[in-house]
Amino acid sequence: MIFDEFKRNILLNLSDLEIDLLRKLKEHHPNTLFHNIIVAKDTFCVAKNLNLDIDKCISLGLAGLFHDIGKLDIHNLVLDLSSKDVDKIWLIAHNAVVLPKTMVTIKDITLNETINYLSSLDTNSKEFKKDF
Repeated sequence: MIFDEFKRNILLNLSDLEIDLLRKLKEHHPNTLFHNIIVAKDTFCVAKNLNLDIDKCISLGLAGLFHDIGKLDIHNLVLDLSSKDVDKIWLIAHNAVVLPKTMVTIKDITLNETINYLSSLDTNSKEFKKDF
């Protein structure tokens, strides 16, 4: 029932600009669009469960729907890096053998380190095709 309300209040009332942005995100990285829709639905549902007025519920749902729109400017190969790849990049960049005790994330590596790693991959290998 809440999903129908979410759909009616948000998805069916998007402006042409908002639809265009979501279409571009779908073309660029479909998984991010799917994730954004889930976040939008969840934020809308939480707002409804907190008994916020409908305008606030819609605002929060829209914030969830567009929270990752900046990923349009990030190459898909970077968006699709696995945690295993991020770990490898960090180890190579730091000439290390052991990862730090805290989890390494994409924020811990530089764009240059990522580009060097991606350019070193053999794109014809089975490993590459499996990962990407």
